[in-house]
Amino acid sequence: MKLVRLVAVALIALIVLAACAPAPTATPIPTPVPPATAKVPTAIPAPTQAPAASSSSSASSAVAAKPVALTLAKTNLGTIVADGDGRTLYMYSKDTLNPSVSNCYDACATRWPVLFTNGTTTAKEGVDAKLIGMITRKDNTTQVTYNGWPLYYWQNDKNPGDTLGQAVGGTWWVMTADGALITSAPNPAITVQLAAGRDGDQSGTATLTAKGNQTDVTLNIKPGAAGVAQPAHVHVGGCPVPDAVKYPLKDVVDGKSTTTLDVSFAQLLTGGFAVNVHQSAADIGKYVACGVIPQGNIITLAAGRDGNQPGAALLTAQGAKTQVDLFIKPLPGNVQPAHIHVGTCPVPGDVKYPLTDVVDGKSTTVVDAKLADLLAGGFAINAHLSKADIGKYVTCGAIK
Repeated sequence: MKLVRLVAVALIALIVLAACAPAPTATPIPTPVPPATAKVPTAIPAPTQAPAASSSSSASSAVAAKPVALTLAKTNLGTIVADGDGRTLYMYSKDTLNPSVSNCYDACATRWPVLFTNGTTTAKEGVDAKLIGMITRKDNTTQVTYNGWPLYYWQNDKNPGDTLGQAVGGTWWVMTADGALITSAPNPAITVQLAAGRDGDQSGTATLTAKGNQTDVTLNIKPGAAGVAQPAHVHVGGCPVPDAVKYPLKDVVDGKSTTTLDVSFAQLLTGGFAVNVHQSAADIGKYVACGVIPQGNIITLAAGRDGNQPGAALLTAQGAKTQVDLFIKPLPGNVQPAHIHVGTCPVPGDVKYPLTDVVDGKSTTVVDAKLADLLAGGFAINAHLSKADIGKYVTCGAIK
């Protein structure tokens, strides 16, 4: 009986202990840890101003532009419009006015970064606030304008006051406080076609450009063997095998060469010269490209009766015809009629030969007249202000 009682008491004690015991806790499941090499990217803050280069419209639209200021900077070109840090600003003559429209996108906007704004542009130190404006670009960003021209930087300008973009391509110019453009006449130049030589065909071109009392000669031909230097010269004589070397040129490598000769462009146009390229230094007797430099004359163009767009005209013989190239101080945005007139300056007589309209200071026309006949006298070259102002003469030069 006592044994039964003891067993009962023990059972009751076990039941009580089980009821009072704490509930078991679940084993925690570890949170996965990323590998040591995996890093969580951090947000990159948006730039506070336009990037140095915008290669696409989508890139431009992501830019958070800031307020900008325009000021005047003293440079080797004079006092010109610049940004608040003194960095030179340029206009592009391929843009349009009335309305102002930018035509510089993609690769162009990479080389010529846009002056963006968030809508606030301040005029400082002589800048005319009335000439400041804005346009909306195709990507919905806002670009600053001055006197109607959209404004840009040049990628090669590194310091305030640099003006390396001036006259690039004959289409980029700086501006003065009154919105006028500082432009200059393009240097007279001609491109000579290089045909196959006697011993090979690496045809291409030679571009001759006046440079004061010197001449730049740039060759661009079909590339020869990779890395092989090909001797080149200006020779006396003609093609396909000219005579003695007159002026050595830098070797052509991979189809290209540029040389500055200590001889004037006018001297090279006296006739009897040819550009020639050889296969290699080891095979210098093999001729692979050759072209004759045409005979020609450079005519000085002075200010006209009603304007001042001086420059030069290059007349080169083309058999029974003459090529007439005009290079005058540009007037961006204008298409300017030009002619060869009978008579002399400042206001010649009747038109003898119409010339192609001048755009950005340049014009090329082949007229049906021999060079010798034009040089005989009694003719003048004239350019007008515009089609609407054809009675205004802005440049003139007697052919002689």
